[in-house]
Amino acid sequence: MNKISNYFIGYLITGIGFIVLVGCDGPAKKSADVVTQIDSLLQIQLTPLDAENANPSISEAIGLTARLKDDSLKMVCYNKIAYALVEQADTALFRTINRKGLALAEKRKDSNGVAQAHWNFGIYYLVRNRNSESYGHYEKAYNYFKNKDPYYAGKMLYHMAYIKSRIKDYTGSEILLYKAIAIFKPLGKSKQLYLCHNHLGAIYDNLNEYEDALNHYQIAYEYLDKVDANTLHLQDYQNNIGVLYQKLGKQEEAIALFNEALKLEGLRKMDAGLFARLIDNRAYSYFLMGVDEQLPEMYLTALHIRDSINNKPGLVMSHIHLGSYYLSVKDTIKSLQHSTEAYILGRELELNRDTLGALLLLADIDPENSGHYLREHIKLNETLIQRERELRNKFTRIEYDTDNYIKENKRLLREKIWISVGGAALMLILILLIVIYKQREKNKELAFAAEQQKADEKIYLLNLEQRASLDRGRMQERKRVAEELHDGVLARMIGIRLIWEYLKVKGDDSTLIKHRKNLVEMQQLETEIRNISHNMLNEVFTTETLYIRTIEKMLKKWGKQGGLKIEFKIDQREIWEGLDNYFKANVYKIMEEALHNAAEHSQAKLVIVNLAIAEGVGRISIIDDGRGFIKRFPQQGIGIKNMKSRTKKLGGKFLIDSVQNKGTKIYIQIPIKV
Repeated sequence: MNKISNYFIGYLITGIGFIVLVGCDGPAKKSADVVTQIDSLLQIQLTPLDAENANPSISEAIGLTARLKDDSLKMVCYNKIAYALVEQADTALFRTINRKGLALAEKRKDSNGVAQAHWNFGIYYLVRNRNSESYGHYEKAYNYFKNKDPYYAGKMLYHMAYIKSRIKDYTGSEILLYKAIAIFKPLGKSKQLYLCHNHLGAIYDNLNEYEDALNHYQIAYEYLDKVDANTLHLQDYQNNIGVLYQKLGKQEEAIALFNEALKLEGLRKMDAGLFARLIDNRAYSYFLMGVDEQLPEMYLTALHIRDSINNKPGLVMSHIHLGSYYLSVKDTIKSLQHSTEAYILGRELELNRDTLGALLLLADIDPENSGHYLREHIKLNETLIQRERELRNKFTRIEYDTDNYIKENKRLLREKIWISVGGAALMLILILLIVIYKQREKNKELAFAAEQQKADEKIYLLNLEQRASLDRGRMQERKRVAEELHDGVLARMIGIRLIWEYLKVKGDDSTLIKHRKNLVEMQQLETEIRNISHNMLNEVFTTETLYIRTIEKMLKKWGKQGGLKIEFKIDQREIWEGLDNYFKANVYKIMEEALHNAAEHSQAKLVIVNLAIAEGVGRISIIDDGRGFIKRFPQQGIGIKNMKSRTKKLGGKFLIDSVQNKGTKIYIQIPIKV
C-alpha cells in the first residue's frame, strides 16, 4: 500500500474491530463463523487489482455478506469489504459496497456505522487526490464521532489536518491539530500525540517558523519512545528533521539524516512514497551544496517512483526540483518542461505554495513571458495572504497552552478584563463616530437628492407651461380662424349669392340651367364652411375643458375597476381649468391615490367626489361608504403619506376621518391663486 494507507490503516483496523465487537455481541454461532470466514477472505486482499479482473476472495466475501440475516453484522462486513476495496482500481464496486454499508447504518440509526462509511469514503477520495471531497467525508465522520467517541473524533481531526496541509492551508491544519492534541493528551494516546506534534513541526517548518518546528519535533520524538518500533514513524521523523536542517543551510547534517532513514531494509516496499521523498530531499541537499555527481539521476528515480504510485503532490515537488536543476545546467528546454508540469499539476491539486514556486521558476526560465508569470505569482500570493489573514486563528493554540499556564492566566485575567472593557468602549466610540459620519453623509445625499428633485420639477413645470402656452396660442388661432370664416367669409358669400340669385339673367335654357347649378354649388360651399367653423369652435371648447375631462376618465376607470358607483360634483370648471399645471398635476395624483385606496381596500360601494372653490380656497372632498380603518390610529401606508406630502407642497391642509364600518372621509383645502 502507498504512503496514505500507511497513515490510516492502523486507525481503521482498530475502528473496524471496535464496531465488529459491538455488532457481533451475542449473534448466533453460524453468523459468527460467517464473519470469521469473511475476515479470512479479506486478508488475501493485499495488492491493487485491475478493474476488469475481480478478486475471487472479494467476490466470495460479498456473497457471504449478502446472505447474512443480521443487518448489524451485514453493515459491519460491508464496511470491512469497502475498506479492502478502497485502493482498488474497481472504483464502482467500492462505491456500491460502501453505500450499502452506509444505507444499513442510516436505516439502523447506527452513528458508528455511518461514521465508518464516511471514513471509508475519506480514504477513497484521499488516495485519488480529491482533497475537497475527502475532507468533506472526514468532517461528516467527525461530526458523528465527536459526541460519542472523542478518540475517533480526534483521529478524524488529524486526517482533516493532513488534507489541509496537502493543499498548503497550514493555518487551518494547525488549528485542527491543536484540537486533536487537546483530545489525545488526556487519553494518553502516545502514537496519536507523536503524529500530531510531528505534523505540527512540518507545518511550522513550511511557515519558516523554525524554532517552533524544532520544538514540536522534539516533543514528537519524546512520544516516539512509547510507540511500537515496527513502524516507519522514526524514518518519517528523520526526514522531517532533515528538511528542517536543509532549510537552515545545514546540508551535511540533513544528508546524514536522509541516509540514516534510507538504511532501513525494504523501505521502498513498505512505503514507496516515503522512500521517494527521502531520495528527492537528499538530492535537493546535494543540489544546494553544488554537488552534481548523482544528479539528475536521484531526482528522476524519485519522479518515477512517485509516478508509479500516482503520488501527485510528490510529482509536483519532483518537477520543481528537476526544473531548478536543468535551469542551473542551462538546459532550458527540459527546465521549462518540468516547471510547466509542476505549475499545471499544482493548480489542479490546489497546491498553492508549490504553484508559487513553479511560477517563479518559469519567470526565470522564460524571460519573454516573465511578466505574465510574475503577475500570476502576485495574484495568487495576494489571494493566499488574504486567506491566511482570515483563517489564522491562534485562539485554539492559546486554549491548548492555557492548561500549562493556569496560574499565570489568573494574574492576567484582571488585566485582560480591563483591556477588553477599554477595547470595547473604544470600539463602541469608533462605531458611534462611524455611524454619525455615515448619517451625515446620508443626510447630505438626501438633501442633494431633494434639491435635484426640486430642480427637475421646475424644469418639468417650465416644459408644461411652454407646451400649455403653445396650445393656448394654437387654440386662440383656431378660434380666430373659425370666427373669421363664420362671421366674415361666410357672411359675404351668402350676400353675394343672394344678390346673384335675384339678378335677371338672360340667355338660352342651357345658360340659365348652368346659372342655377352654380348657385346651388355656392350654397353647398357655404354649408361646408359653416361646418368647418363649428368643428373648430367645438375643438377649442373641448380643449378648454380637458383637465376636467381627464379627471372624469380617471373616476370612470377606478369605478369600473373597483365596482364603485362614483358621484362627481364640480363648480367653477373654468377656474379649475385655468389653474397652473403644477397645481392640477398634484390634485390629480391626490384624487387618484384616494380612489385607488377606495377601490382596493375599503370594500365601498359609493364614492362621492366634490371639487369646489370658495374664498380663494380649493376644497376637495372624497367620501366613501366602505369599512373604514380597523384601528383608531392606523399605521399610515405610502399612499396616505404621498397625499399628505402633495397637499403640503401646495401649501394646503389634509384631514382624514375614518370610523370602522362607517366609511372614510378625506378633506383637503388648498389656497388658489386665480
